[in-house]
Amino acid sequence: MKRVLTALCAAGFAIVAGGCMSKEVVVPPNQPAQRHFEASLDTTWRAVLLALSDSNIPIKNMQKNSGFLNTEFVLFKDVDEFAENAICQRDPSGWMSPYGSGRYTVSVVAAARDGGTDLRLTTYIEASNDVSGTREVCASRGEVERRLFARIQAGLADPAPAAEPAALSGAK
Repeated sequence: MKRVLTALCAAGFAIVAGGCMSKEVVVPPNQPAQRHFEASLDTTWRAVLLALSDSNIPIKNMQKNSGFLNTEFVLFKDVDEFAENAICQRDPSGWMSPYGSGRYTVSVVAAARDGGTDLRLTTYIEASNDVSGTREVCASRGEVERRLFARIQAGLADPAPAAEPAALSGAK
């Protein structure tokens, strides 16, 4: 009986101690950022394309009729920019060592609603270690989305739009 009690106590301690030591931080999934703009779908779409062009974010594919756009991956320039934009389970300095990199892509969904346009931006961020080949999906802190929404709003407020980038002409 004493052996059974000792074994149960040891097992209970191992479970409790193991549970305390293996707490894992779970990164939330990337949630889309949403805004409603009081502008037509065409006008808002044009502002989205100009905002991406001004931000040097290249478009990978675009389906204007369905209101969908996806960008190419864009590299973060350094660990500071990466840390300001991403939340990862691991320390970003480990990823962004001389052998690591971070990058993001943005998906845009636009839909006409109530005389304006609903716009949803979803940013997918990943960190990679170029030596080991491992990748980690990270959550967005919302900075990429905030900057894009600000540029879109500025594009809608600008009464004299700049010359159309190639993406506006339907290229791609």
